[in-house]
Amino acid sequence: MEAVYRFHIALRGVSPKIWRRARRGAKKAILAVAVSMLTAAYHMLKNGVQYQDLGAAHFTRRDREKIILRLVRRINEPGYQVQPVPQAA
Repeated sequence: MEAVYRFHIALRGVSPKIWRRARRGAKKAILAVAVSMLTAAYHMLKNGVQYQDLGAAHFTRRDREKIILRLVRRINEPGYQVQPVPQAA
């Protein structure tokens, strides 16, 4: 239990997206974060690259792109042709 607590303290700077897993329980969330960290470490060692922080908006940006692609596919299914065009700021 002490190790879980120490790991929890070490992860305070982890992305909120990852901590949403806490709905499943704190211990499961901690284990899920540990698996994510080990997976990242494995790929860094395997590919010989250094850690590169993707930024705080990475998950928001990635989720937005997925949503756009999913909606375009749904509209294109019945035979419509749609292409997303970004709005001018």
